[in-house]
Amino acid sequence: MTDRTLALNPAVDGFGARDPSAVLFVDGALAAGVEEGRLARRKHAPGTFPRRAVAACLDRADLSLGDVDRVAVPWRPGGSRHRAEFRDGDKDPVDLAPVRERLAAFGPVPPVEAYNHHRSHAASAFRPSGFDRALVVTVDGRGAHDATVVWEGTGDGLRRVATYDPPNSLGHLYAATAGYLGHGAFGGEGKVMGLAAYGEADAAVARRLRGAIDPGVDYDVTGLVGGGVPSGVSRLASLLDRPRGRAATPRVALNCKLNRAVAASPAVDRLFVQPVASDAGAPVGAGLLATGGRLDPATVYWGPSFGDERIVRLLDRRGVGYERPADLAGRVADLLADGAVVGWFQGRLEMGPRALGNRSILADPRSERTRDRVNAFVKRREAWRPLAPSLPAAAAEDYLRPATPAPYMVRAVDVPPERRRTIPAAVHPADGTARPQTVTEAQNPRYHRLLRAFEARTGVPALVNTSFNDRGDPIAATPEAALETFRATGIDALALGGCLITS
Repeated sequence: MTDRTLALNPAVDGFGARDPSAVLFVDGALAAGVEEGRLARRKHAPGTFPRRAVAACLDRADLSLGDVDRVAVPWRPGGSRHRAEFRDGDKDPVDLAPVRERLAAFGPVPPVEAYNHHRSHAASAFRPSGFDRALVVTVDGRGAHDATVVWEGTGDGLRRVATYDPPNSLGHLYAATAGYLGHGAFGGEGKVMGLAAYGEADAAVARRLRGAIDPGVDYDVTGLVGGGVPSGVSRLASLLDRPRGRAATPRVALNCKLNRAVAASPAVDRLFVQPVASDAGAPVGAGLLATGGRLDPATVYWGPSFGDERIVRLLDRRGVGYERPADLAGRVADLLADGAVVGWFQGRLEMGPRALGNRSILADPRSERTRDRVNAFVKRREAWRPLAPSLPAAAAEDYLRPATPAPYMVRAVDVPPERRRTIPAAVHPADGTARPQTVTEAQNPRYHRLLRAFEARTGVPALVNTSFNDRGDPIAATPEAALETFRATGIDALALGGCLITS
């Protein structure tokens, strides 16, 4: 008998506040997942129930809500009245009427279960890690009640090892720093990560943080935070002598420099980071707790896809000229080699904050001018923001140190000096690191084919890959959003399914 579980982050009524999302499990396997903000065209979609995401997941499996056996929610609202009770168990016995009422718009509502927030994050990291036993660290701002929780993960489940309460929050430290520097307390943490490499952490900066900070000290502030948080997480990773596998989540774990430092710690043999580490990924863990399943870590391509027939109808209806090249990868590789910036919209939408070759803006990495152009005229953002490379996994040995698989852009690595000169647009200019995505043919055959086609034309098996969105917008989820982004930015061409549009 088929088992179907819908899990969602409601982001309303005390069940979280941002990054609403939904995922669908069928017989313990994740069949669909998408973030509401992508479909609503509102980044992070704070205070929004994920009705579009729920509909998209059900549509993907051709189901109605009445076909679903249960709904799992990775939150419990309210205060800390029964804090110890909720910490100790998987499920949280709370009033779920607000969630049921909102789901009723879809039809008969199956049983709704609430799961501990940090435990949901921990399950989302441990279950896909492939580790039999691991230390799991969930670092949040204030995830329900706890700021940071350390777990031991085994085949028997997750055992809480240590808990750190607010205000002792590494997540809030990042948010406060981002807000102080004018990047936004929530959503600006990635900018702090990119800026940190320009600074140095020292005692003088720490003293200045206690008082007024001079205008030119931004680099050093971010250097202090960028160095201190990895150090703190590395110390957490040393709590147990064994196991030596480590899994990490939530949003703080998207800091690539942090993950680089943790991976280099002598306390860590192997590291897995959940690529959907924000609260949008918490339903993944709740669904795993509800079903007892294990998640295949090879993909996060869980979102909607759109066939060429639908795309052609859209383009014809809007009077947009296009071609349908027999060799799309070769044609796009020619454009990229000639210096074009290309939007690449293919297959199923990625879940998580990184564009991984299905909703990407791509460019030639061989000149620093590419980084300047993409930042200034395409993404319209700060000139110091680094860009990331995608490359075939087989090329990692030549370009990355260490040359370990990196399918999700969640870890910074060193680029050898001679290769920094080969792909300067995809290397952080301050410290010679990159936030790579390694691609195999099995993971993403179409994108892998494009990377190899570009290599055949240039001798360089890498492309600059940044998310397909305009400044302040979420990643383009639909063909309509892709067209809007293409017209609003300095992109030269758009590969929309099998159709190629040039400006």
